[in-house]
Amino acid sequence: MTVTRRRVDVPIAGIRKSSANVKHQFRAVIKSRNSNYFTCVDLLILPKVTIDLPSVNLDIDHWSIPANFDLADPGFFKTSTIDIVLGAEIFFDLLSVPGRILLGDSLPSLTNSVFGWVVSGKTSQGYPERSVRCNVATIAELHNDMEKFWKIEEDPSAANYSPNETACEEFFQRTVARDSSGRYMVRLPFKETVTQRLGDNKKSALHRLRLLENRLSRNASIAQQYRDFMAEYAQLGHMSSIRSTIYHIIQ
Repeated sequence: MTVTRRRVDVPIAGIRKSSANVKHQFRAVIKSRNSNYFTCVDLLILPKVTIDLPSVNLDIDHWSIPANFDLADPGFFKTSTIDIVLGAEIFFDLLSVPGRILLGDSLPSLTNSVFGWVVSGKTSQGYPERSVRCNVATIAELHNDMEKFWKIEEDPSAANYSPNETACEEFFQRTVARDSSGRYMVRLPFKETVTQRLGDNKKSALHRLRLLENRLSRNASIAQQYRDFMAEYAQLGHMSSIRSTIYHIIQ
C-alpha cells in the first residue's frame, strides 16, 4: 500500500531534551479488529519509532489470561518492532471501554480498550537490571507556541513591543474617545516621514475627480447610483464637505 506524504518541519523532543526533526507525515485511518472503532490520525514518519518491545520474549503460560478475551495484540509477549506510537490526544478515547483485571502479584493487568484487551504493567521476567525505557515525546514547536501564549496571557505588559508598536500604543491612548452615541473613535496613526513625502496631492485629486465626472456624465444611471451612494455616505457621517467645488458632484 502506498501513502501520500506531506512535507513538514516538526521538532520532537524526548527524555533529557533529546530531539529529532521530522520532515514528512501522512494521514491514516486506524481501525480496530475487535470493534467498529476507527479514527483518522496524522502520523509523523521516523526511520524507527523506538526499540523492539518487549526486549525479550516473555513466558505467559502461568498468567491465566481468560481464553474468551480478545486481545488487542495476541502476540504482545513476543519481541517485535513498534509500528505506531499514538498521542495523548486520542489515548483516553481508546480506553473509554470499562474493564480492568489484575493477573496477579508481580504480573501485568488487562485493561479493556476499543482495540481489545491490552496487557500492561510490570513484570519481573527477563529484563536486565536497571533497564528503563521511556517512549514519551512532545512536539516541541507546539509546546513552545503554547508557552509563549501563556506568558502573554499571564502578563500582557511584558510583551516585547517594537518602537513602532510602542508609538502606536501611545498614540491610541492619547486619541481614543467615545462620541455621544457610545461609539469609539480613534485617529489614524501616520508616520511623519511618510506624510512628508506625500507632498501636495490636491491637484492630482482634482484631476481624478474631473475624470470621474466625465465618465459618469456618459451614463446617467451609474451617475445617479454614485450620487445616491455618496449622499448616504455623507448622511451616515463617514465624510463631510470641505469646499463646495470639491463636493458639488453629489449635490
